Amino acid sequence: MLTKGDMYHALMQFICEVGIPKDLISDRALEETKGEWEQVVKRYHFSQHTTESKSPWQNRAEAEILELKKLVQKTLKCSSAPVDFWCYALEWGARVRSLMAHELFVLKA
Repeated sequence: MLTKGDMYHALMQFICEVGIPKDLISDRALEETKGEWEQVVKRYHFSQHTTESKSPWQNRAEAEILELKKLVQKTLKCSSAPVDFWCYALEWGARVRSLMAHELFVLKA
C-alpha cells in the first residue's frame, strides 16, 4: 500500500481469498470507515462495528498482535538471527500462535 487510503485493497484481497466476513470490528481510523472502504462494506453487505476511541482492549486482535510481536522479538534475539528476517519470524510466530491454546472463556469447562 502506498497510502493508508489504499487499505481497501487489503480488504478486497481478504474477501477474494477468505470470503466475505459476517462482522468486522475495527478502530475508528478514517481509512477503515470512510471512502472506498465504506463502499466495499456496502457492496458486500456485511456489518462493521468500531471500538471506542483510545480503547484497544475492545479489539481482541490488539492483544494477540502484542503477544505475537513479543514472540518474534524474543525469537530473533535468542536465535541471533538478523533483523532482516523479521518477516519470516513473524510468519513462523503467527503459525505457532495459531496452534496454541489461548485463555478464552469459551475454552473453560
